[in-house]
Amino acid sequence: MASTDVSINQLPETNQVSNGDYIIIQTPNATNRLDFSNFVVGLENTTFGSTIELHTTEISELSSSVETLSGTFYDSTPDVNAGQSTHSIPITINGVNYAILLSATS
Repeated sequence: MASTDVSINQLPETNQVSNGDYIIIQTPNATNRLDFSNFVVGLENTTFGSTIELHTTEISELSSSVETLSGTFYDSTPDVNAGQSTHSIPITINGVNYAILLSATS
């Protein structure tokens, strides 16, 4: 009598996973499928979770700074000869003031 057992190693391999695709999960009581759109890996199941948790204050401060910067934009005088104008965005890093210069052609 021939065996009907199929090994996972016999299944075809794919190189991408999309919403609507399923992952096979073996629990102590049963084998189930999980839609990839519901697949979530929490920080506690990663090798970098503690690094992120140690820097949440810095991440919040940076996010706040970016929001502040996105609302601040200064125009300078257009460069009539070149048909360009320059702009600057002020930024402070570790107490040092910088101006990020941008140039746009018309």
